[in-house]
Amino acid sequence: MTEFSVIIPAYNEGETIFQNLITVSKTIRAENIDFEIILVDDGSSDNTFAEAKRASEHSKEIRV
Repeated sequence: MTEFSVIIPAYNEGETIFQNLITVSKTIRAENIDFEIILVDDGSSDNTFAEAKRASEHSKEIRV
């Protein structure tokens, strides 16, 4: 069971979302907590969704 959930809303954050998600994931993982990160893309017109999906391929805790 997941102990901790982080919900991150995003809108047109394609340039930064990948690194932000990876950084949040690494930071929480360092605390040895069972967690999930849920990214909610609110209809972005840029590549936010694609970059978030790419981050989810690097960290199993990230869900888009």
